[in-house]
Amino acid sequence: MLVVSALVGGLSLYAVYRHRRRLMKIAKVIWDGDPDGEEMEMKFRVAEACVAKWSSSKGLSKMSKKLKTVADEIVEASKARSEAEFDAETKRIASEIGNGKNKDQPSLAEETAASSAAASSSYYHFDSKGNKFKSKWDSFDVDAELKKLDDPADDKRENVAKRRAGLEQDLGVAHIELWTALETLDSIVIEPGDEASRGRRKALVAKLQGLMDKKDEIVNVFETLPEYPQRG
Repeated sequence: MLVVSALVGGLSLYAVYRHRRRLMKIAKVIWDGDPDGEEMEMKFRVAEACVAKWSSSKGLSKMSKKLKTVADEIVEASKARSEAEFDAETKRIASEIGNGKNKDQPSLAEETAASSAAASSSYYHFDSKGNKFKSKWDSFDVDAELKKLDDPADDKRENVAKRRAGLEQDLGVAHIELWTALETLDSIVIEPGDEASRGRRKALVAKLQGLMDKKDEIVNVFETLPEYPQRG
């Protein structure tokens, strides 16, 4: 028992000895306040780390590039969708014009109207003369419908949605961290005559406000992003 107690006591003394300088600083700040400015220095370093993080190539600049990529993909998809709709409309109009060229032959609407009574009451798809009734299935494109079930655009749409959500989350983190750093600097009490600390804080505040402005610009662009076009 005595051996165990001695061992525990020895380890405690070793821990105190090993961290003696840090413990002395903590005790000094508790006893005397912060005459050496250790707490102030810690706050300055927090703000400087925030500035370094969001002004680096992996900070707001990277976020801005990601946003541009997402916006370009949405614009490209919207353009492709508009062109496809235009082509489909052009083909439909051309088909209607083509159907009306031969006046000797009844149009699809006329044939449908003439056989609608028989078609609606008949179980069979042919009239008494062996002519097939017109129906919506005559123009049904099986290959096109099957393609819709396995449309690569769905994967693209899902990928863009995930990156968009990630950007929104990153913008929220940037907002919180930048505001926290500004509040940290605002909480620093600088003694009269300490112009070095005053100038240091002023420079950091200017940098943080510049980053906040850049973040707000990214947010404004993000909020104007249209939705990725849905499948037609």
